[in-house]
Amino acid sequence: MSGESSVFPAWTRWVPRLACLMAGLAFTIHAYLWVPRLTYGFAMYYTYARLALEGDSLDRVYDDVYFNAKVHEFGFDLNDEPNNAPTAALAYLPVAWMQPVWARIVWSLVSISALVYALKILFEISGIRPAGNTGLWLLTLMLVWKPSYDNVAFGQVYFVLLLLFALAMRGFMRWHVAGTALPLALTVLLKGYGGVPLILMALRRRWKESFLVLSLILIVIIATLPLLGMHSWTAFVVNVLPSLGAMPSHGHVAYQTINGLLRHLFTFDAHWLPHPAVVLPGAAVAIVSYAASIALILFVLMRSRLETPPERLLSLSAALAAGVVTAPLAEEYHFVLFIPLIFALAARFHEQGPSGLWKESGSVVAAIAVLLLASPLSYKALQYSTFPLVLLAYPKLYAGLAILWYARAVMGRRESDRHGASL
Repeated sequence: MSGESSVFPAWTRWVPRLACLMAGLAFTIHAYLWVPRLTYGFAMYYTYARLALEGDSLDRVYDDVYFNAKVHEFGFDLNDEPNNAPTAALAYLPVAWMQPVWARIVWSLVSISALVYALKILFEISGIRPAGNTGLWLLTLMLVWKPSYDNVAFGQVYFVLLLLFALAMRGFMRWHVAGTALPLALTVLLKGYGGVPLILMALRRRWKESFLVLSLILIVIIATLPLLGMHSWTAFVVNVLPSLGAMPSHGHVAYQTINGLLRHLFTFDAHWLPHPAVVLPGAAVAIVSYAASIALILFVLMRSRLETPPERLLSLSAALAAGVVTAPLAEEYHFVLFIPLIFALAARFHEQGPSGLWKESGSVVAAIAVLLLASPLSYKALQYSTFPLVLLAYPKLYAGLAILWYARAVMGRRESDRHGASL
């Protein structure tokens, strides 16, 4: 470990503490203002869960007219888009019996508690002391992390997913098969994330974990059929999956993904996408999008290693983050799932110290990218800009790609160091 006292003199210790305190205050005020509000996102999950709890068939949930009629019936003065798997209802079942405002408040308290516990686990497995200078600056960053603010504002599920993935990482760090597989399976069931880490485990021949994750997914789907119904899955597969990420509205700059960028550049729609750079057939855009996303996943996974604890931390968190930018749809709150990768890179910073780290190529770019992810940026105002100005509308995507590129470079250096040590 680098000596923190030599990097940060004793008289400066009040600076990170004050910064952390101010960041905590800002996060608390934001939560106080937003938690009681009924917003989209929460409306969708609550309606899924309420319908399941009341015994209504979820096979009609993907009919926008029917779904939004239920949204209004349950007390929301807004519309939402039903595009998640039926099992997305499971996380919100414990609050779906409440009236929407109280459900929103209770859910938010549970969600923020999940964030706190997830951060505790990430500090533990990264070897960073929360009360140290590195830990305080990292905690400050987490408390001003714009994706987290959006997660609170819209009553989203990503703090729970973050906790589940942190638990899976802790289980994998200890080679605990069940402790890895159960939370990872739940991340797949609730939101579809966890798929890229699962691919990584299969590539690295972690067969027990991979098999148990797939088995648990199947068991939960079968066990919840009496609640969610078989027809709900049929409707999801037939009506939602083929169009997920392929609609003109899915090219809106709110979706900071590879697919979102390519849809925006190469699709024409008079309302949503009136200024494409070049118009391509929908099938061509889909092929390019899938190819680019698969290429990025392979780019990240091919360097990933799982032999040592630092490698497991870095590789699994990079796999999770790669799943965000390659998702068909991912708004800013999805980037909460970059937090484990930030911890993995912060652990390297803590290990080497600033003097060694800043000499590495790409470290400054990665640091700027982290700040871009954390910052509130008005990129949505560029939705109807013409090419090439519209390229500036994807800062979160570019930042995520830069961080993944740097993480892969770090994986390569660790591999070289391991080979050098073995000679």
